[in-house]
Amino acid sequence: LASEITDSYEYSYKDIPNFPVSTVEGHAGKLIFGKLGGVDIMAMEGRFHYYEGYSMKEVTFPIRVMYELGIKTLFVSNASG
Repeated sequence: LASEITDSYEYSYKDIPNFPVSTVEGHAGKLIFGKLGGVDIMAMEGRFHYYEGYSMKEVTFPIRVMYELGIKTLFVSNASG
């Protein structure tokens, strides 16, 4: 889905102060701001997990950031199988 985002700006998690970094292979570790279907969005390409050794406070940090940015809708997806 991230490849469908237009007019995008990407920021590596490692370049964002206090933001956890993805350690799982295949997780790009980027915040993407842009448009999807003409709607302004912010997407996380890759995430971090409690099982990686992060605390629940760290794992949920991006949700608090989204709230502070005024984001009102959260869509969560995953790859499994």
